[in-house]
Amino acid sequence: MPRAVVASPLLRARQTAQPVVGRAGLDVATDERLLDRDYGQWTGADREKVVAQWGSVDNAPGAKPPAAVRDRAVRP
Repeated sequence: MPRAVVASPLLRARQTAQPVVGRAGLDVATDERLLDRDYGQWTGADREKVVAQWGSVDNAPGAKPPAAVRDRAVRP
C-alpha cells in the first residue's frame, strides 16, 4: 500500500492519481518539479513543422530549454 502519492499540479496528473489515492485513503500531494516542459507558443504544434522551421524544438523561440527543466527537477 502506498504511503504517499505525488503528482504534477496539472489537472490531468492529479486525476490520474485519484484511483490510487482513493483506494489508499490518501490525498494527492503535488510538486512543481514534475511539471511538463513548457514549449510556449509551440505547445500543441506539429513537431515536424517546428523542427523544419527551427532545426529542433530546442531552438524554437519561447521553448523552455532542457537545462531549465533539469534544474527545476533536481533542485532541493
